[in-house]
Amino acid sequence: MNRLVGEIPRQVHVAIVRRAVAAEAWARYRDAALPAASHARADIERAFAAGYLGLPEVLVQQDRLLQVQGAAIDTWRDLNIAESDLIEALGERP
Repeated sequence: MNRLVGEIPRQVHVAIVRRAVAAEAWARYRDAALPAASHARADIERAFAAGYLGLPEVLVQQDRLLQVQGAAIDTWRDLNIAESDLIEALGERP
């Protein structure tokens, strides 16, 4: 029983740290990576329309932008999982 009581503060601390790291990662994607990807997509579309890029180059770049979006979604999901873990560790919403 004493071991369990001692384990709870550690679990709460781990959940708090994990949530803070996930929130920071999501903020970077939200504030920097996703806007940059959006601007890059617009630039690629303009370059393609103007004839500066061929279809193969456009498809490669669009795939890379989709990978950034996928990573952002994964990061957002990680934040939500970390928040759920924190709620579970605390026994209530912080």
